[in-house]
Amino acid sequence: MAKNGKESKVRRHTVEFKRQVVERMKTCENIGALARELKLQRKLLYTWKYQLEGRPNRDMRIGNYRRRSQRETLTRLRSPS
Repeated sequence: MAKNGKESKVRRHTVEFKRQVVERMKTCENIGALARELKLQRKLLYTWKYQLEGRPNRDMRIGNYRRRSQRETLTRLRSPS
């Protein structure tokens, strides 16, 4: 029995189901609501997304993109024309 007194259920999902969920994530405005609708944890949806599509490139993440852009601008401004 699980800690909360309910039996835990182990569910296995097909690769096709995972692909369908990841496709829905692309057009979904609220991933949390999608996860609740499917009775899955939000984190699991992102795990499947990363498994199927790979993780985003480190430089393409928002914060790193901004820093990279600033470095490129500084390099461009400093280089002799």
